[in-house]
Amino acid sequence: MLRLTFLMRLLNMDGLDQLASELRISDKLIWTGARDDMPGVYNALDVVDSAWIVGNTGIVVPPKNPHALAAGWKSMLEINRKEMGIKSRSRIIERFSIKYLVDKTESVLWLKD
Repeated sequence: MLRLTFLMRLLNMDGLDQLASELRISDKLIWTGARDDMPGVYNALDVVDSAWIVGNTGIVVPPKNPHALAAGWKSMLEINRKEMGIKSRSRIIERFSIKYLVDKTESVLWLKD
């Protein structure tokens, strides 16, 4: 089962707990509270596929591979930068906007079909 984890300090959790219960999503949420080790948390959560993030707006090369990195730089120098900028901006709006995040979160929590 997919769960959402919230890392934050709140003065009053009662309202959120009650709302989650009313929405019948309490079992899908984890409230950890504030953390002092956020760099470690970010590293642990880095499970997203880089190629998915980049999409058709660039290239992804394997880590610790200077030859692949050099080839990637070379190929990026040969493209139309203005066109790539337009594609990149469109991808950000399409896949990483607040609206997209809210829609996806609601679908994960079964609040929206």
